[in-house]
Amino acid sequence: MVIAVIDTGIDAEHVDLDGGKVIGWYDALNGKANPYDDEGHGTHVSSIAAGTGEGNLNTQVGFAPGAALVGVKVLDENGNGSNENMIDGLEWIYNNIDKYKIDVVNMSIGTHLPYIDVEEIIDLINAIDSEGVPVFVSAGNEGDGEKLGRYYDTLTTYAKYTSTSVGSVRDPYEGGWGLSKFSSRGTGSQGPYIVAPGHNIRAAEANSRSAYVTLSGTSMSTPAVAGTFALMYDAAYSTGNSEISFSAFDMGPNDYDKLYGNGNLLGYESIRRAGEYTGSFDNHRTYIRNPEGYIEKGKAVLFPIEVNSSSEDLNVNMLILDENNENLDIVIWEAGTDPFAGDPSTYLIGEEEKMPHEHIRIESPKVGTYYIGVAAIEDSGNYSLEITGYNIDIGE
Repeated sequence: MVIAVIDTGIDAEHVDLDGGKVIGWYDALNGKANPYDDEGHGTHVSSIAAGTGEGNLNTQVGFAPGAALVGVKVLDENGNGSNENMIDGLEWIYNNIDKYKIDVVNMSIGTHLPYIDVEEIIDLINAIDSEGVPVFVSAGNEGDGEKLGRYYDTLTTYAKYTSTSVGSVRDPYEGGWGLSKFSSRGTGSQGPYIVAPGHNIRAAEANSRSAYVTLSGTSMSTPAVAGTFALMYDAAYSTGNSEISFSAFDMGPNDYDKLYGNGNLLGYESIRRAGEYTGSFDNHRTYIRNPEGYIEKGKAVLFPIEVNSSSEDLNVNMLILDENNENLDIVIWEAGTDPFAGDPSTYLIGEEEKMPHEHIRIESPKVGTYYIGVAAIEDSGNYSLEITGYNIDIGE
């Protein structure tokens, strides 16, 4: 399997990426003949997709460690590039699909330039895809509102006009299954294609020979999907399966939505189905949701949750689905407290005042009945509530 990575380059001397793993290379900026990475982003991305984990065996292995890489450098030492560089790099990939037998392309690059300014780039992405080589594009990291001044309609222009953009979620060890606050959101009926873990991802550090660095972003979730696709393609090829598609776990609102798209990637299940294998996987977490609720201003709704073990964190995630800066709050009463007592010392309340997204994490929760509340103090609104824990149930 061959994964092309269009980015800042690849450090082919890192132990996770050396030994001939990089089989093709094109430098659209400086024309250098040998792979290098003077920024580090592309190396990190590449090792998520296909790193061998040699620098930290059994821990830092990428998604498709047996895959080969083709590196295309279009961004400089500051992570910047021009439209001309992007066009040059994508044209090179398109013209070399057969030469290097490229199966999938990772593009952890974004822009918010108007469509008309990047139309040629988008056309090239779609042209590569039409050759049967999917181009997975990062959805963007503007979901926190800091850069664009809004929380919805923050997908990058590339993500809006291509078919396989990738958002980011936290995994259970990073705060329970839930959308990363930075992950760009869609608007109306448009969202990303799929989401995958992109929160606190440790991968190869460029120009270090064997070190690793932890980064977060949809740049990190995108190679998780590209690497998984490579394994799916390989599994399907080995069994003659001509049709492959991702398996995803529906999160947030029901079905496809502007936050999670088609859902959270299920890597094991996707590969199992592609190869028509048997087997099962248990992530040892329970995910409970109220996919779509509505609450009027001045009211609150309570959800009892039975926590039967204190061995893993309890995480509560609330997503406000309206796009007009409505403000709702999540409130948690721990086991043994009375939600009707009115004592503020007995509950936790979300502290996010502006974002349409609140998250509370309770480490080593007490065993017993918790009450999860959604409160509409200032506004009415639509919401989605998600609760992740170990050995938890809906209470009575």
